[in-house]
Amino acid sequence: ANNYFFNVNYTFSRLEGNTSGLANSDYWDGGAADGSSATRASPGVNRFFDWPLSGFNALGELEDGPLATDRPHVLKAYGGYTFDWWKSSSNATEISFFTQAMSGTPQTTVIDFGVPLVATKRGDMGRTPTFTQTDLSLSHSYKFGRDGRFKVVGDLTLLNAFNENNITALDPRKFFHNYIGETEFVPEFADGSGYGVAGFQYTTQFMNAVLNGEAAPFIQALDTPLNRNQAFGQPSAFQGKRNIRFGFRFIF
Repeated sequence: ANNYFFNVNYTFSRLEGNTSGLANSDYWDGGAADGSSATRASPGVNRFFDWPLSGFNALGELEDGPLATDRPHVLKAYGGYTFDWWKSSSNATEISFFTQAMSGTPQTTVIDFGVPLVATKRGDMGRTPTFTQTDLSLSHSYKFGRDGRFKVVGDLTLLNAFNENNITALDPRKFFHNYIGETEFVPEFADGSGYGVAGFQYTTQFMNAVLNGEAAPFIQALDTPLNRNQAFGQPSAFQGKRNIRFGFRFIF
């Protein structure tokens, strides 16, 4: 009405469970022995159902809890104004905004043994700070041709217009290496001659310990000064920087 448009909405929701679904937004995934791994975003390739210990934490307890995309509070608003240049039939300029404020997401300590395991419980690291962002847009259109059937539009869009730098993730890896201490449990391979077999036997023992709720000694074996991740719990991902886009459209 009167060249204005706007909308404001608020959503309250909860998202809990023990798997994030087809794409893994959950926590670190991978399985490299050096701790290097990355979230698997492609549908159907996460490793949640690959191993029998999936769905349990590192102490053998069920890991149900808030999932990684749980944002209980979400507030969104958008609006704008169209300058019609004194009722011009050919020129119009529109200024608009979109803004959002959302709860931070749960952060969970992970221990990786071929597949990542929740260390104690989901969300044990708390949440990332509240996420906020405002986008702005300016566009000018010019109509021409018979009955104004053609239109040329120039656009200017500012994503994250105020260049906010909110934290979006914390480093969840408590330890660097998965198999530290394996020769303590399989000493016959201490010379490294059978690393693959030793790793398999160690992991099998760990799986059994997890499923029996007796994994604490294995976790303690990882906890050495050189194996502690000094970046654990520190920010590891941030909001994208301000992005300015120019566009040109021909509408017919």
